Amino acid sequence: MEYAIVYVSKMGNTKMLVDVIKKCVPGECVYEGDITKSDHLPELIFVGSGVDKGNFYPSVLDFLKNMRDKKVFLFGTAGFQKTQTYYDRIIKIVRSSVYPGNKVIGDFMCQGKMPISIKAKCEKMDRKTARFDVDLFLKNFDETLLHPNENDFKNFERILYTIFPK
Repeated sequence: MEYAIVYVSKMGNTKMLVDVIKKCVPGECVYEGDITKSDHLPELIFVGSGVDKGNFYPSVLDFLKNMRDKKVFLFGTAGFQKTQTYYDRIIKIVRSSVYPGNKVIGDFMCQGKMPISIKAKCEKMDRKTARFDVDLFLKNFDETLLHPNENDFKNFERILYTIFPK
């Protein structure tokens, strides 16, 4: 079985998940890399992205809209929250970008680091007018620095092995 892994990983978090895919999925990875440089891909494609404003990056969404007749596994990292509810909401939005006729065979999201510039920006925000709980966000920011971690990798492995048994 041949497969490809295409992704955008601005912070390096999503790229860290690529090694888990290559460890767990049988067959040959015939392409790994940037979404914009991928042509003639096999039937199975792992599509990954970091998250910006609650969604995958626009180039990834465009890729998903233009891809045809593929089996797709979605994966990514998000820094803003560390809840399955938040991850499920992101995946639901991303799935709506997958062109009909493609089959999403699975997905995985975990927490990832955020740029320090975001923390600095939030520290300067007026807590009364912010659209979110700034103090909770700042507490969460410190937690993001520890992710993805071994526990995240093991959770990803467990999901992959249910789809691609050893």
